Amino acid sequence: MSWKDAMTFLNASFQEGHVVTKLGTVESQKAVELEECWKIIRFLDAAMVLGDVRILGMRDDNWLVSDVVALNVQSAASIASVGHRLIAKSHKMQVLRAQLVAEQNLVYEYHRDIKRLKKNRAKTAEENQRQLQILQEENEKLSKMVDSYSKGMQKQLEALENLGNHK
Repeated sequence: MSWKDAMTFLNASFQEGHVVTKLGTVESQKAVELEECWKIIRFLDAAMVLGDVRILGMRDDNWLVSDVVALNVQSAASIASVGHRLIAKSHKMQVLRAQLVAEQNLVYEYHRDIKRLKKNRAKTAEENQRQLQILQEENEKLSKMVDSYSKGMQKQLEALENLGNHK
């Protein structure tokens, strides 16, 4: 029986959840297994090139089933590999997300510290300005006192010089 004939036979044999063969009805569990094989065969039929179909058509049923099982094992291994890679990438994403949260917290703290420092700088600038104004006022008072004292001493010096000249 050729590959195409076998597929036509399998397709015609499926009826309401069980398989009808030339010998009679097959048990439901076997029907499910055959249905799985049929899905794989349909997939293989769609994926095979013409030369491969000729080769598969010459194989007996046991060889074909073992090839299908080998393909199932390869597919399962491939899916498991993809699963492991997804798990690894998921773990990496969790690590990166944790690092991102930590760095976002640092940025938040830096912004808070910058605001605090700006507020402190403003307070310090106000305090320095107030101290400067007080010092300038005191400097003016002291300058007036020095001028007054200087003028008073100048008068006393002139008076002493006049007294010294009269003698």
